[in-house]
Amino acid sequence: MWFTRILPILLALFICYSQTVYGFGKNKVQYKSFQWKYIQSEHFDIYFYEGGLGIAEFTAAAAESAYVQLRRDFNYDIKERIVWIVYNSHHDFRQSNVIDPYYDEFTKGVTELYKNRIALPFEGDYAFFRRVIHHELVHGVMNDLLYGGSVQSLLMGEAVQPPLWVSEGLAEFQAVGWNTDLDMAVRDATLNNSLPPIQYLEYYSPYQGGASVFKFIADTYGRKKIGEILLKSRGKVSFEGVIRSSLGIGYEELTRRWHNYLKKQYWPEVANRKEPAEIARQLTDHTRNSSNINTVPAISPQGDKIAFLSDRSGYINIYLASAVDGRMLKTLVKGNRSENLEEIHVTRPGMSFSPDGKKLVFAAKSGARDAISIVDVKSGKIKQYSLRDLEGAYTTSWSPNGDAIAFVGTRRGQSDLYLLNLKSGEVRQLTDDIFTDTSPSWSADGRKLLFTSDRGDFLDGSRLPEDLRMSRHDYEQRDIYLLDLTTRAVERITATPWKEASPLFSPDGKMIAYTSIRNGISNLYLYKLETGETYPVTDVISGIHNIQWDRNANKLVFSSLYRGGYDIFVLNNPLELPETHVSDTRFIREMQEESLPVYARDWKPAAAESEPVKEKKLAGSAPFDFRSYVFKENRKQNTVTEKQPVTLAEKTFLDNEGNYKIRKYKLKFSPDVVTGTAGYDIFFGFSGYTFFAFSDLLGDHKIYLNLNLVSDLKNSGLSALYLNQKRRLNFGIGGYHQAWYFSNFGNNYQRYRNFGANFLLAYPFSKFNRLEMGLNWYNVVLEYLTFNLPDERVSTIMP
Repeated sequence: MWFTRILPILLALFICYSQTVYGFGKNKVQYKSFQWKYIQSEHFDIYFYEGGLGIAEFTAAAAESAYVQLRRDFNYDIKERIVWIVYNSHHDFRQSNVIDPYYDEFTKGVTELYKNRIALPFEGDYAFFRRVIHHELVHGVMNDLLYGGSVQSLLMGEAVQPPLWVSEGLAEFQAVGWNTDLDMAVRDATLNNSLPPIQYLEYYSPYQGGASVFKFIADTYGRKKIGEILLKSRGKVSFEGVIRSSLGIGYEELTRRWHNYLKKQYWPEVANRKEPAEIARQLTDHTRNSSNINTVPAISPQGDKIAFLSDRSGYINIYLASAVDGRMLKTLVKGNRSENLEEIHVTRPGMSFSPDGKKLVFAAKSGARDAISIVDVKSGKIKQYSLRDLEGAYTTSWSPNGDAIAFVGTRRGQSDLYLLNLKSGEVRQLTDDIFTDTSPSWSADGRKLLFTSDRGDFLDGSRLPEDLRMSRHDYEQRDIYLLDLTTRAVERITATPWKEASPLFSPDGKMIAYTSIRNGISNLYLYKLETGETYPVTDVISGIHNIQWDRNANKLVFSSLYRGGYDIFVLNNPLELPETHVSDTRFIREMQEESLPVYARDWKPAAAESEPVKEKKLAGSAPFDFRSYVFKENRKQNTVTEKQPVTLAEKTFLDNEGNYKIRKYKLKFSPDVVTGTAGYDIFFGFSGYTFFAFSDLLGDHKIYLNLNLVSDLKNSGLSALYLNQKRRLNFGIGGYHQAWYFSNFGNNYQRYRNFGANFLLAYPFSKFNRLEMGLNWYNVVLEYLTFNLPDERVSTIMP
């Protein structure tokens, strides 16, 4: 039969033919295709696809607002427009070909050098999304300033890349100024004497440590000094030389002053607050098992077992331990090893035991979408519920009667609450609006859910004002809300200027436990529903996070950062703890003196200082605020096929009604890298080598050309390759020619020429497995240059 004859050929083709399509290890899987469009703002082009117009508009507003601050601080105007490629979810973002590496859950945005493109996902949280936009824009502006918006100058030796602590630390500092998360990490390092010298921040803490250095420079020398340092770094070989030129001191003295600055801030905190191990029993110790993360604890209703996430094996796994003495019982779930459990969520986590304590629910990436996963604690068997209509699932909570799972789902830019019926598999949406809802937790009778949200006083998502602008709304602020599952009515529980998190009902339903950064450190608070009275019951130095208690609230588990890593602690009888006094951190006192919210200091004033403009009407999506836009007039409008000016006039990107002009994406190649050398010798004459790399804006199509020209084509080396990675089935086609010279028996010169064409296919099944095949039409020609002998030729097709 034809099948038996062709099968050996097909099997021969299924080999790892080319590392060009995929590198070793992690595969990118294009689960779906996107129809790209784009809008333009004054300085940026923002690309989006179906369901992403509102996100693109928010990106434009946030990016223009951030750019106002960066222009002022850096004293620099970008020379090229910056492109933003925005994805509706992190799942879609993983498919991006803007850069080659696989994007795990910890990667929230990337800025690349070839075309100075910024790619980032929206995960339903506007506050975090704004921060990522600002962070990545710093990279984009730095690329433009240092390298001219291209990697070319770096490859040619015309610019030197700053240390990682400079690029990431400056981006973090500019994005948030300072906040309680940065304050917590740097406080911990200072109090535990683990601050490294500045030159070693690259290996220890480039984000938090680098941000702290720039905060010190801004506080000591003024913010303008940051722009001076950045401008002086252009064309410099040593960044320490830049520091010495700008500040008059080198790394050693800067380290000494920076350390002293932090000690004066944080050492007084030691006398006033307690370590987590002083108020609770420590169950894990990251210093003994080489882990960095032991977090997201879930305690069984009976209070005897704890499940938690840890990276102690090098992967994120779920472990089971005794809640009594912390003794490790078993590795319950191994993550990051199969398509069904490609990634267990860490950045937006949440696990919960069943009422009988025999099963554990969690959310994980499973192929193209997330799935609700339930593991049997005894057998380790896992059952999954696929969520085909959702783009993400997080923060699971098991109902008291065991019939349902409450969780956070994301879809088309919204983060809402959902309910999974375990008997029918039906998924029901509980909230449906533009606000960020998270951290659901059940009442003991199963009739109500607590959750946190940025909705303010907008309790009915179906009756939002038409003129509501999310950018104008205080999306940074989080409060606690109560959802009645019968009436669907939402009630606001807290209305404070601080961020609340992890709300829990007491067993009798009369009290709520939650965490708040009221004094600048996340502490445990209790709230009396009858009177509205709330009070703190802990005053720790390093923060309490991800709280959960057993059925009777006899034990409360939490995670805390201390001594450079996260560990799990258990607190006994939390409802019996007396009220304690918590003093404000220095950071909070500074915020109060400046009358600013605790979540941001620098970017808010920067936006407020921008030139006010009239609001723009945004059609076809949730509206957003444009107060931070600075639209300049009298600019010549160019067509999209021509090179556009950096700054566009308002009429170029808005129609007569003030709506964005939506343009379709068109395939267009542009160079990524062009390098070359030239030479001359007396035998061959002039010769030259040139390498070209071209791609389209989305990175789906790539062209590589190598030209090693020597005298004429027969003596030259040539190769060309085209790769198409737009869809799940990737393919490439190329051709090549190469010449070599040999001599034997004196002056008997011979030329070997290899030429041909190749074709390759790659089909990834998942992140871990793929199928590759290739065909090579291969030709070898031996030519006798000294003697008049006929050429010898071999031609074949091989895999």
